[in-house]
Amino acid sequence: MVTAHRCTDGYCTPVHRWEQHTDAQMGTSHRSTDGYCTPVHRWELYTGAQIRTAHRCTDGYCTPVHRWELYTGAQLRNAHRCTDGYCTSMHRWELYTGAQMCTAQMRTTHRCTDAYCTPMHRCVLHTGAQMGTVHRCTDGYCTPVHRWVLHTGAQMGTAPDAQMGTAHRCTDGYCTPVHRWELHTGAQMGTAHRCTDGYCTPVHRWVLNPGAQMGTAHQCTDRYCTPLYRWVLHTAAQMGTAPRCTDGYCTPVHRWVLHTGAQMGTAHRCTDGYCILVHRCVMHTGAQMGTAHCTDGYCTPMHRWVLHTGAQMGTAHRCTDGYCYRCTDRYCTPLYGWVLHTGARMGTAHRCTDGYCTPVCRCVLHTGAQKGTAHRCTDRYCKPL
Repeated sequence: MVTAHRCTDGYCTPVHRWEQHTDAQMGTSHRSTDGYCTPVHRWELYTGAQIRTAHRCTDGYCTPVHRWELYTGAQLRNAHRCTDGYCTSMHRWELYTGAQMCTAQMRTTHRCTDAYCTPMHRCVLHTGAQMGTVHRCTDGYCTPVHRWVLHTGAQMGTAPDAQMGTAHRCTDGYCTPVHRWELHTGAQMGTAHRCTDGYCTPVHRWVLNPGAQMGTAHQCTDRYCTPLYRWVLHTAAQMGTAPRCTDGYCTPVHRWVLHTGAQMGTAHRCTDGYCILVHRCVMHTGAQMGTAHCTDGYCTPMHRWVLHTGAQMGTAHRCTDGYCYRCTDRYCTPLYGWVLHTGARMGTAHRCTDGYCTPVCRCVLHTGAQKGTAHRCTDRYCKPL
């Protein structure tokens, strides 16, 4: 119990989605035989890595950097320095092997493939990008934009066909405070992230359609509308009516598909069910409002699970097989993103395939795990990590 946090593809608080080896000690702050990793997220510690010297991994995290590649020679004590460059405090990027720390100066270049530059996420900074100029790269200015691709030809003061003072043009990119959307060439920065197709402040990760009007709609295909995440707003949706679309009212629901028949006045009601404050679920046409039925959906406070057809809203997300917080196979409050099995008992286990157990995320709990033993699995004890 006190010796290891071993899992398949799982989370251990405060570490997410990593592989701790069998000999990892819980009492030593998530230390494994290959390295020290507190509070690193989603990485794989190699057996040869030394605890005080390196965070070597394949696709891993090093505090405060997320999902990047630290090379074998990277030293922990020199602020996450690796053989190819200096990278504090960047997120999820790949430092090139050839880039030398001395040749590619920290204040001059952050070269990477799919990389983050503070405070930007998943953007490609070109070799000539200057750190001292607030994340300026050869193709454009991007502070504080998240996860976008700067075009090679874009100039810092201009960006192709879109002036810097007026637009953040990108392919799959972010513009503050909007995430992962497409700003069209004519989009104006000064008008609160307005583009030729519509008004979108402060919408996240959506694609504005050319026909949408700024004052009227948040029209998109697969996108976000404040404060909603990744859903489908229809053309007729009006901005002034609190992100209302032709199918219904959905604030503050995230990443779901509202059906055409849903009414705005029924507070997130769709033709198949009731879904406040459900995240990323697909409501079925036949589902009743009181039944909260979905395929891959969320029910507060759970994320990405399967609610059965008979589940009752008034019984705290109860489904045909049980109370759920309980489903046919088990009790899962407040678990995230898992698959509940049919045979599991509510009072006994959190059994799942790829599932979450509080407060651990995305770990595999085995069949024999007992609820009373705090998320114990057949291979080791992992609470509360």
